[in-house]
Amino acid sequence: MKKILLTLLILGLLQGIYALGTDNFANNIFYKGDISFELDKKTYKAGDELKTEITVANMEDFPIVDAYLVVEMVKGGTEHVYPSQLSDEDNVFYEEIIGNINLAPRSQKKIPFSYKIPTDMKSGNYRLEVYFRTKRTPIVGIPHIFMSPKYQNFKVEGMGNFPYASIVRTKTTFANEVGPIGVGVDAGSNINGEIYVQSASPSRLDDLSLKVIICEWDDTSCTEEEYLWSKEYEIPSLDPNGIEKIDVEFNAPNDPEAYAIRLELNDKNGRIISLYRSRIIVKGETGRIRKMAINKLCFKKDEMGEIGLLIAPSPDHYTYPVVRNAKLSVSVKERDKEVYSKSIVIPELSIDEGFISEKFEFIAPHELSEFEVCSKIESESGKLYDQYCYSINPPKIMLTKNIINAEWDYDYHKNLLHVNLCVEDVSGRSTTTKATAILSSPDNKQIIGIRENLELYPCQKTSFNADVGEYNLLVNDLKQNKQFRFNIIIEPKEISLPVCGNNRCEEGENSENCCIDCGCPEGKECVDNVCRVKEIPKPSVTKWYPIAFIVLILMILIILAAFYSIKRKRSQKPKT
Repeated sequence: MKKILLTLLILGLLQGIYALGTDNFANNIFYKGDISFELDKKTYKAGDELKTEITVANMEDFPIVDAYLVVEMVKGGTEHVYPSQLSDEDNVFYEEIIGNINLAPRSQKKIPFSYKIPTDMKSGNYRLEVYFRTKRTPIVGIPHIFMSPKYQNFKVEGMGNFPYASIVRTKTTFANEVGPIGVGVDAGSNINGEIYVQSASPSRLDDLSLKVIICEWDDTSCTEEEYLWSKEYEIPSLDPNGIEKIDVEFNAPNDPEAYAIRLELNDKNGRIISLYRSRIIVKGETGRIRKMAINKLCFKKDEMGEIGLLIAPSPDHYTYPVVRNAKLSVSVKERDKEVYSKSIVIPELSIDEGFISEKFEFIAPHELSEFEVCSKIESESGKLYDQYCYSINPPKIMLTKNIINAEWDYDYHKNLLHVNLCVEDVSGRSTTTKATAILSSPDNKQIIGIRENLELYPCQKTSFNADVGEYNLLVNDLKQNKQFRFNIIIEPKEISLPVCGNNRCEEGENSENCCIDCGCPEGKECVDNVCRVKEIPKPSVTKWYPIAFIVLILMILIILAAFYSIKRKRSQKPKT
């Protein structure tokens, strides 16, 4: 039985088929994706401009919509510290959100980033840290708890003292707990916080301020209009290398959910000099949409669409509430007109049950190219727990006009890799193009074969001589000057042992070792799985008795007929 492991990595984009039933979607709160970047220099002088290009990649077979980057500058050591409350070495002093990132299936995009290093920057080691996520689903790292960003170290040579103060992570508390761990609180209860600010300046700092913001779940996806509560506290002065405690008090939100507490320490010019976060969990029943994905960017008339949802129970891991018969709804709207909607009931939503993965299927009533996808969770009585929507606009997402897809199979007997290339436009309609296909080693240093001037109308088959192993298939669309890359891993053929007695004469079986499947040569028969010479049965006398009796009767009848004929002739002879 042959086995080919196919891994698809496309530079460009593909409208893949979205496998909603996969374990990765159902059991992982992350989307599959990645980011990469390199700084233009390793050492900068104060006042220089730091430049880089961040590559964001969608490794899923469905579009990633509504994504954004969180870019932070950190003063600290060469290693990221997590959990953040374990050390005061790191200090975030700059944050930028780069939004409106929409990626087609298996596509990537380059995003430029630059940062003007302050002229009063202190000499030392710094890190550029980057997170990547959507409003509901992390992709790389989790910024609201400072978990697992991608980062690069750099050094600054400067004569200044910026950032000259920081929030003390190891001492700052909310509800008597340090760090963004999510301490449980009652709805509407009074929350007290103690924020400690440490000066790193040899001179007195005047006119600092601390801004405290409460947002649902994640402050990086929270706009100013979505702030649930905010307040600014004045810090008139901070002694040289001194420490100051700021007392904060607010009422917890009434709705059960996790809430981010954002802390911004600003100088008198409004510049952030330290950024930190904490977290609370309001106890009680609720549910949250953690993933919402649709399988394609556009649909032809009567084409099937799929929407996948991953629903999480209440984050309350203190009282472990159970929600019974929650209503989950999903809809697709085109220009505010509903073209599909469906609701189901989730019998139980709880930490014990874990994440709930659901798939909704619909038939496009007509061609769909720009539309909105929405979902919501409600209690049995109709209380809204959560709601999430985003818009699909293929022209803003697509990076190319046409898409080349590839399918392949391997002939183990002839060592031939058969490839079928097909081209379609962004709406999924077949089209035409001319392409070149190159099969190379994984590092692209060795060319295995080249097939030039392939006419795709809309498909074209070709083959390469290739042994078992790993290859890159590079397909160049000559009309639009775009390259698509496919990674192919051909595993050794699995050798399966034959099973005698399954009514199939398999490889390795013959009449000598399994005649019940393969039979026996002529003149032999299979007895107890052994070919034996057929016994010639001895003739039986008794079986001839009926025939002999019939022959005897016939002979008697013939004799009687002859006797009667002779007698008649004699009787007719004339007398003399």
